[in-house]
Amino acid sequence: MRIGIFFGGPAREREISFLGGKTAMAHLNKALFQPIPVFVDSLGNFILIKEEFIFEEFIRSFYPPKRLQTAPFNVYIESLPDADPEELLSEVGTVIQPADFAKHFDFAFIAMHGPGAEDGSIQGLLEWYNIPYSGPSVLGSAIGIDKAKQNEWLQKSVGLEKKFFVLQRDDYTKYGRETLFEQVKKEIESPKEATVVPKAQPSEELWRKIVNQQLLSGSEDLIVTSRATGIPVDDLFTIIIAPLSNTGNYLLNKHYHK
Repeated sequence: MRIGIFFGGPAREREISFLGGKTAMAHLNKALFQPIPVFVDSLGNFILIKEEFIFEEFIRSFYPPKRLQTAPFNVYIESLPDADPEELLSEVGTVIQPADFAKHFDFAFIAMHGPGAEDGSIQGLLEWYNIPYSGPSVLGSAIGIDKAKQNEWLQKSVGLEKKFFVLQRDDYTKYGRETLFEQVKKEIESPKEATVVPKAQPSEELWRKIVNQQLLSGSEDLIVTSRATGIPVDDLFTIIIAPLSNTGNYLLNKHYHK
């Protein structure tokens, strides 16, 4: 059986996905399965990658090609708007179309993360072309990546009563930090710590930041930012606050839109 191993994608976790794809290739039982590496670039192209690139350390080590990496640091293809993607893709491998997936593999192992990969998008594409795949279904993926909706469905399906409170960006701007956090503390009790993660990204992504009571009491001395992007809390579109399981801490989920 031919196993298409999908890695890469548009999310910031694409390098973790690359590592996961390489791990899957290395440990797949070659006596039973034939691994077919499928690199998905950040522009949404599906590429049967050349074998030598599988052993590179990072995606940016081979794509865009090193001859175009002239900045002080390596960049991704979306940072080179003047580059010709078709020409560059031919240097990496062979581009395939979803309608032709079945010609190249029989099963898709999804090693990708984030939007487009864990939200039901790639799952729906594979189902459209009758390609079986690993992981949850379209619905399960869509619910799993939306932390607010996930909490709501847990309550409805298994009766798990998780306290959480949703703050919209407009409310945050209109009423201010102090008023809204006082309301939050009143409804779900006063958090001792908070972890900042995005709503529509997997929690493994480096968005986490532990904050103390200063933020939640409205102190201006502490500004919480994402380690991945440096976006401050004041720039959030939506915040969800919910208690962490079996602890006195609370989860501060950071929602944003691209």
